[in-house]
Amino acid sequence: MVLIRSGHDQYWDARGNADPGHSLETPGNAPSIIEYLYNTNAAILGWDLQEAAHKPVQYPAGYPIHQLVIPYMGMPILDNVNMEDLASACAELGRYEFLIFIAPLFIQGGTGSPVNPIVVF
Repeated sequence: MVLIRSGHDQYWDARGNADPGHSLETPGNAPSIIEYLYNTNAAILGWDLQEAAHKPVQYPAGYPIHQLVIPYMGMPILDNVNMEDLASACAELGRYEFLIFIAPLFIQGGTGSPVNPIVVF
């Protein structure tokens, strides 16, 4: 599993009412991470800030990470993950490896589910 913590809460707290969906200044993950996910044989991607789909890229897909890793790599994506408590626990323990349990709801015909991941150190 690849978790990307980029500081979502701190970023938006510092910017007040900025428009997160259309600003070219909004941070996000570039499509180049797809190659890393593939080369490392990652099974799941989780992130707090999503992909930088609003920035000009040389891909025909509007959301290339979502549109490639989900259908073509079979990789679930955890969007909008709040990793602040996890980051604090890792720093306090000095450990950055853990077991994570994620149990999505079974929703017939659904393409997503709320989850409550549980981490065990």
